[in-house]
Amino acid sequence: VLTPTSPKSHNPCAEVLVRIIQAHLGVEIFRPQVAGLFGVKIGPNQMIDMRVPDDAYCAYRLKTLRDNLGIGSICEIGAGFGGLAFQAIRHGFSDYTIVDLPSINILQGFFMMAVFGGDAVAMFGEDAPGRLFNILPYWEFFNPDRKFDLVVNRDGLPEMPEERAQEYLNGISARRCVLLSINQEAQAPAGSVDANQLVVNRMMLSVPGMRLVSRYPYWIRKGYVEEIFSPSET
Repeated sequence: VLTPTSPKSHNPCAEVLVRIIQAHLGVEIFRPQVAGLFGVKIGPNQMIDMRVPDDAYCAYRLKTLRDNLGIGSICEIGAGFGGLAFQAIRHGFSDYTIVDLPSINILQGFFMMAVFGGDAVAMFGEDAPGRLFNILPYWEFFNPDRKFDLVVNRDGLPEMPEERAQEYLNGISARRCVLLSINQEAQAPAGSVDANQLVVNRMMLSVPGMRLVSRYPYWIRKGYVEEIFSPSET
């Protein structure tokens, strides 16, 4: 594992593997060495950090859903530093909104601006329509003027207070959005503090107007499940 400032040469074995994956996906997957990321160096200003496989797969799933369903605008609830949004742009998405805690919005804005430039990013309070990214505090998800076709959440809903998670799910239904959920179901043993951790599939049972389209293990992370929900037919 190399730091972004390591003087060592890149890893040739990793570089070959990355080229094979990129050829299959049809887009690059490496990240530029910005924002203090750590990972394996594969070329000049090119690195693979620990979340690249996850982001590359999820962005490809978003592309598949777009191609099959005609989805245009994306909203990601809880986006870390913005790795999935970064990768989605490589697949041609041009209307990507992130909603998160305000303090994390700062990190996301810094990363996106460092990579794409300030003109590509609209932060909360800016009147800047038509930019690649909108980075907003979580309460803006419930602003009816915000329009999304698909909502994606990873590592998020089961970690929230139940009232807030249910509020998001009800909001997705009210907007009649498709939901791509990739969240863990490997609950703690009975009797432990986390034994009653939330499970997205169970919460969705009480959400009107949504149906389960697909559900299967998320092959990149043990204990996680990938699910797609869409509005019920009317």
